Amino acid sequence: MDTQLILESIREQALVGDIIFLGSNDLIAKLIRFAQKNQTPDGKPSLWSHVCLYLDKDMIAESTLGFEKYRNGSKWDNGVEYYSLEERIKKAQYVALVHMPITLKQRHQLKLAIEQLYLEGITYPVLGLIGSLLTYWLFPRWKNNPLDDEEKSLYCSAFVAKVYQSIGWSFSDQYDIDNVSPQLIWNSIVANPKCKVVQFYRQ
Repeated sequence: MDTQLILESIREQALVGDIIFLGSNDLIAKLIRFAQKNQTPDGKPSLWSHVCLYLDKDMIAESTLGFEKYRNGSKWDNGVEYYSLEERIKKAQYVALVHMPITLKQRHQLKLAIEQLYLEGITYPVLGLIGSLLTYWLFPRWKNNPLDDEEKSLYCSAFVAKVYQSIGWSFSDQYDIDNVSPQLIWNSIVANPKCKVVQFYRQ
């Protein structure tokens, strides 16, 4: 399925706050996917290397480590930002949209939580990512990420978990927010029959 067909499908079905999962094949993405293999049902590397939140037909909210030029023009730093839905989709090999079973009021609350984290200048924690990778590989009993501080920095899945915490939604009983992976969010979602999942695979 090509990018435009995926975009059209997402735009037809998604509402503010719905979750988009992405899986890429660059080196960092492969490392993230491999690190989550103990969290997948079959013990294989996860499909997912990134997760973000749908805002509208042109925009997502995410926390990312990258060098894209974001909506504020001159700022090139990393962390919680708004970015182009199309640009993010076309870089992924695997894409999934999750339509969350929440109310319009809750969706508005999510949007406010996103804006608050953006205004706070939450950064992307490179050390925090390393801390989570070490946890998943070597210390799976660590509930909290020893190298991250969720009050100051959040990587992609921790950002999504933090935003959803604002409406009382939790994706993991095993780990704190600063140690939640894309795969753990995925596991929670597919176990919930009220979540509608639509997956896309680029040939």
